[in-house]
Amino acid sequence: MGIFTPEGFKAYELVDEATYTMLGDESWRLLDIKLLITLDTIKTLKSWSIVVNDWHWGKSFQYRGVRTHNCKIGADGSAHRKGMAVDFDAYEGKVRISPTEVREVILRNIDDLPHLRCIETENWNHIDVMDEKDSSSRTGINEKNILFYSPIHGSRIVKRKDIESEVGTCS
Repeated sequence: MGIFTPEGFKAYELVDEATYTMLGDESWRLLDIKLLITLDTIKTLKSWSIVVNDWHWGKSFQYRGVRTHNCKIGADGSAHRKGMAVDFDAYEGKVRISPTEVREVILRNIDDLPHLRCIETENWNHIDVMDEKDSSSRTGINEKNILFYSPIHGSRIVKRKDIESEVGTCS
C-alpha cells in the first residue's frame, strides 16, 4: 500500500528539518491520513495558501506539524507528537488571514471536515484529528463532538450538530 500524499503540500512543510533530511518523502508516514485529508480540504475551502513549517524557505517555523523526538516543544502524547495536529497560517495572496476568520470558514464548512476533532481558539490556527480512540485525555471527543480548546480561556466540547451556533463565538 502506498503513502497518501495530499495535493496541496510537500512533506517538508509538515515535518522538521532533521526529520526531512533523514526520511525525505518517507516523512509522510509520520502523519495521520485523517490530518492530511483535513488539511487538503481546508486549503481548498477558500483557495488559500496554508503555511505550516517554513524552514525549507529559510524561515523559522519547523515544529508546527509533527513533533518528533528532535523537538522539545509541547507535551509528550500530544496530537502533534502523534502526527495528528498542525498549527498554521492562511494567506490570500500575501495577506495573512486572521485566525478568527479561518475558524469561521472551518465552522461554516464543518460537514466537509469529518475527521476534525479540535480547534484552538486563540490568536493562532491549530487543528487536530485526535479523539477518544487515540488518547484517554480526549474522552467525549469523537465524530459527534469537537473540542474547542484554549490554554488561556478554558475549553469546551461542542456537538458537531450544534457547530452553526458557534460561528462568531470563537475569536
